[in-house]
Amino acid sequence: MWVWKSDCNNSFNVAAVRDQVIKRSICVEDKWLFWNCWVPSKVNLFVWRSVLNRIPVKEELIKRGVCIQNPLCLICEDQAESVEHLVCKCTLSKFIWWNILDWVKLPVDVEFGSCKEALEFIEGRKGSKVWKKVINLIFQSSMWHIWKARNEKEFNGVLLSGNVVVEDIKADAYLWLKSRSKFDKLDWGR
Repeated sequence: MWVWKSDCNNSFNVAAVRDQVIKRSICVEDKWLFWNCWVPSKVNLFVWRSVLNRIPVKEELIKRGVCIQNPLCLICEDQAESVEHLVCKCTLSKFIWWNILDWVKLPVDVEFGSCKEALEFIEGRKGSKVWKKVINLIFQSSMWHIWKARNEKEFNGVLLSGNVVVEDIKADAYLWLKSRSKFDKLDWGR
């Protein structure tokens, strides 16, 4: 018989597993602050791992003993590929962030130093909880599509233009909001 020993009544539920993961996590103070139920789970997990610097960029792979021929970012070929560089400091990601910030009517002169900083930027803004949740969804979509653009270049040799990535971000943000939130009457033109 299988028994869940972390709960006093031996019942299993997802909340108990989440609490156990948080208790054993290196970064307990974060407590999944950026989890957004309107964002697909794989994207939430990706962003959470990005905040913890746990995605397989070249710098992290080298730390784990993987032999990498070229540690530079394949997109800009200027700096080593770290999580911060890929998501926030690469020329492509800066272009994407500028366009996304402009699209959501936030100051475009902001430069993020890390994934966590980008997500905390939302929390520090004035606005309703719903507005912050929508912006969080857009920011998570941005991080996800920057990662997908990196993988497209890394594995298929195709460098996507910033405009294509921005349009993909907008499309996914729209679809996620329409299908996963209470905004089911959302109109693409609006």
